[in-house]
Amino acid sequence: METITIKPSDNNNKQRVLLSLSSSKVRNIGYIQDHTFYTVRNPEKHLHRKSNSLGMNYKLLNLGGQYFEFISIQYGFSTLETSREYFLKNGSFLHFEKAGYEKQLFLSLDKFGMNKVREFDRKQVEILKDKLEGYKNSVSKLQTQLNIFS
Repeated sequence: METITIKPSDNNNKQRVLLSLSSSKVRNIGYIQDHTFYTVRNPEKHLHRKSNSLGMNYKLLNLGGQYFEFISIQYGFSTLETSREYFLKNGSFLHFEKAGYEKQLFLSLDKFGMNKVREFDRKQVEILKDKLEGYKNSVSKLQTQLNIFS
């Protein structure tokens, strides 16, 4: 079972993110600063070639909302950016428990980019607006029915 620990670092505005697996020592997997989780991924070591994706600890993504909103990954000579919410909604689960890894969510390299996050957020707002309109219509119908019986 893994444990995620978020600790203040020597630099007051950064928080270190530590991962502890039962089979290994504690590893520093990145840091949080200004609502962004920063980490480094090596293309040779971290790319899941079959799905052309990068993985992140599911527990960190799921519970990290109170600490960070965005993700910035130094990947080779480039920086990949996304949001925590987008990663959660668009990632795919892969779990290599027998190899000693924790449950991870993988996001395809072609899904990274803040332009994709903005489009995702725009669609989420439209979905919420449609739901709100549906609720308003339901309330209006109920009010009409109540007026009939009054």
